[in-house]
Amino acid sequence: DKPSILALDRITLSVNSGQRLALIGKNGSGKTTLLRTLGRIITPNSGRLSMNGTVSGIFSLKQGLKPESSGRRNILIRGILLGMSREEIKAKQDQIEKFSELGDYLDLPISTYSSGMLIRLVFSVISLVIIIISMD
Repeated sequence: DKPSILALDRITLSVNSGQRLALIGKNGSGKTTLLRTLGRIITPNSGRLSMNGTVSGIFSLKQGLKPESSGRRNILIRGILLGMSREEIKAKQDQIEKFSELGDYLDLPISTYSSGMLIRLVFSVISLVIIIISMD
């Protein structure tokens, strides 16, 4: 007999078309398990999963970014990876740039960024296009 762990219990989510969802919580709270379940990577032992649409998890800050491209170009790349259209990204571009507080550094390749600057860039894109839900 394998030991079992109750990773998720009584989870109900409703996300409308065009909305984004982020999961924030402590280690072991079930964030990755929930994303893998929603992405149909793993199947639940009980209950049901009903979903229309797409799910993508953000497990790596650098995923899909181009080190040789500018911060501005990478805003576009990251937005597309999050499922946004070019028009949606361009409509939020100024907001994202201001929120990042990277100023003229946005014109430089991200390979020149410090870790903190890279986190600011990615978080600025993510935070303006998703809904954040806390899991405790």
